[in-house]
Amino acid sequence: MIKHSDTEFEQLALAFPALKEAEGISPWSPNKLDIWATEEATEPAAVAAAQFLLALWNCNCRWQCGSFDMFRALERWDLYHRWGFLESVGRLTA
Repeated sequence: MIKHSDTEFEQLALAFPALKEAEGISPWSPNKLDIWATEEATEPAAVAAAQFLLALWNCNCRWQCGSFDMFRALERWDLYHRWGFLESVGRLTA
């Protein structure tokens, strides 16, 4: 697994519109994002985006906000979030 920097994760997170104001995005703090997604997020799209980023950060951790399910996320995300997802995957595999 390739370790990505905090700055890279901030950039990935900002590709998801529902995370623009989320705690833990800037500066990157996966624990704060997890708490925000669990306790404060009001949009299912935001929770799914947070789950995606947290799974990328550490797929072996049991995050409070739940595990990432790609099919459930795609149901919850609008076109802009889907683009953010594809952009993120593209950045990570380039």
